[in-house]
Amino acid sequence: MLATGLAFALLALDVARSDPGSCPPEASVAAREEARLLLKAGQEAIDAGRFEEGEKALLDATRIDPASPFGHYALGATLLERRPREAVLALRRCREVLRCLREEDPATRERFRAQVDVQIQTVREALLELERERLQKTVIQGKEANDGSQAT
Repeated sequence: MLATGLAFALLALDVARSDPGSCPPEASVAAREEARLLLKAGQEAIDAGRFEEGEKALLDATRIDPASPFGHYALGATLLERRPREAVLALRRCREVLRCLREEDPATRERFRAQVDVQIQTVREALLELERERLQKTVIQGKEANDGSQAT
C-alpha cells in the first residue's frame, strides 16, 4: 500500500508533463486582497498550533485566488508531514501556477520555483523514509516469527 502511495507521489511530481493550457484565471484586486488576508490568518493559526483552522484558511485562499502560488505553497508546506499525498498535490498546483506567471517578474517566479523544488525533495525523502521503516518492520517481524518457531 505504501509503495502505491510512493509511486503516486512520484508520478504527481512529474510536473514537466503538466497541461500548458491549465492556467487559472486571474482574480480581481478585491479577491486577491481577501486571499492575502486569509493566507496571513492561516499561517498565524498554524504557527499557534491550530492546524485545522489554518488549513481551512489556506484552502479558502487558494479557492479565492487560484492564480497565486502563495496559498498553494503554504498549504503544501503545512500538509507535508501530516498528509504528504495532499501536500504533493498542493505543491504541484503551486508549480503549475508558477509556470503560468508572466515573464514580467522572473525573479519571483524563480524564487518560488526553488522553494517548491526544496519541498518536493522533502516529500520524496519522507516517502522513502516511510518505505524504509515499513521494510524494517517487516524484516523484524519475520525474524521474530522465525525465532519463535525455532524455540519450540
